[in-house]
Amino acid sequence: LVFGAGIGVVVAGHELFDERGQVDTTNVRLEERARTRFENGGGLSPCDGDMQHVLAQQRSRLRAMGEYPELVIVVVPTFSGARVVALGKNRITSLHFAGESGFMPPADWLATAVVQKRVIQLSASEYFDVLSPIARHVRYAMTARRYGLDGVSYYFGSGEDECAFAWSPRGNGPAGAISALIDEATSETPSHDNILALARTINRVDDSP
Repeated sequence: LVFGAGIGVVVAGHELFDERGQVDTTNVRLEERARTRFENGGGLSPCDGDMQHVLAQQRSRLRAMGEYPELVIVVVPTFSGARVVALGKNRITSLHFAGESGFMPPADWLATAVVQKRVIQLSASEYFDVLSPIARHVRYAMTARRYGLDGVSYYFGSGEDECAFAWSPRGNGPAGAISALIDEATSETPSHDNILALARTINRVDDSP
């Protein structure tokens, strides 16, 4: 069994021990390689059905603010406020919420006040370059789910019914690059160039054999 934790992955299972009850070093090595392959090759996972409701609520919130997003992302860190990110109309809009969002039901994640709104304007071609790789991974979400107690959860909604998820992605795979792009776009001083470079990284990883 593999359990996610905020600082790493703990592996526990009888398959890692030999018939004498000793740790099987070959299986331990192969387990580590499998974990590395998962982290560096994994994309997004299909999300739980109830998250469709949370994403739909935020889509409605954004529309009421005059935003008409093609892609909505809800970011839920354990020890800080949630964020909502929208891609639409050639820009990235992010809403930052007060408080902490960890260890509470989804209905309460976004119940606090919006303390900051940021807008990053893109050209039409830049917008397409950023939107396309993320939307592609939402559409073809298939990586096995991985959860943990402390960390950051990312929920992606594309269109009205496509939903994907990632928990604290690490490594050099598509999920790691996608989360890095979202983190960059919602940082205190987002870099336009870094956002575009991370979008190209997702494409490059997807295009590798």
